[in-house]
Amino acid sequence: MITLLSLVGIAHAQDPIDLGVLRNEEIKVVQARLYPKDGSSELGGGLMLLPVEAYTLGFAGEFWYGQHLSETLAWTARLGAGWHTGNGHWGELTSPAYGVVPEAYGYVASLMGGAEWAPIYAKMAWTDGRVRHNDLYVPLLVGGTVERIVEDELLESGGSPWSIAPTIGVGIGTRVFRVKGGAIKVEIRDDVLVQPRASGVWRPKQNIGVHVGYASLKAPE
Repeated sequence: MITLLSLVGIAHAQDPIDLGVLRNEEIKVVQARLYPKDGSSELGGGLMLLPVEAYTLGFAGEFWYGQHLSETLAWTARLGAGWHTGNGHWGELTSPAYGVVPEAYGYVASLMGGAEWAPIYAKMAWTDGRVRHNDLYVPLLVGGTVERIVEDELLESGGSPWSIAPTIGVGIGTRVFRVKGGAIKVEIRDDVLVQPRASGVWRPKQNIGVHVGYASLKAPE
């Protein structure tokens, strides 16, 4: 009799438990965050390429520091410095066939600061079977950009080859978190300049940059 009751008890214990139907709007988190950012500081650096300017091609290094105020909001400061060269359009226009020297400026340095808004935390399953965690963020920055005129012969007597332009930057980026700490950071950003030129006029200019680097995240003590 005791054996029979035990078997009945085991059978009941193995019966599935009906938890009801979970509605889609009730699902808030698929899995707990493995890489929280709230309260942590971020220090990093990387390379920046400016590939789509009309007459120049820019290369730079960029360094940044920031503080995550929550999982979705952080403040950040960026410092960039680099060099530039004439691209294919520049070479074509200045060739003997055309002999035209455009009033072009190339990137030298920038100092930007502002906020990063990261509304999305996600996971990616790659072909190697590993699941990688990442976030998506939007940088909103203001600051200044220093550029130099490419061809000095366009300068009027006593004119300066340098231009310091107020700048607004906006873009989209992602951090791909690493198991051993830190994150690979990839960002595409459009910096819009209002640039004073040697000719005495102010002109709008866009520096669309591709930024790739590494960020070290330090949790609060």
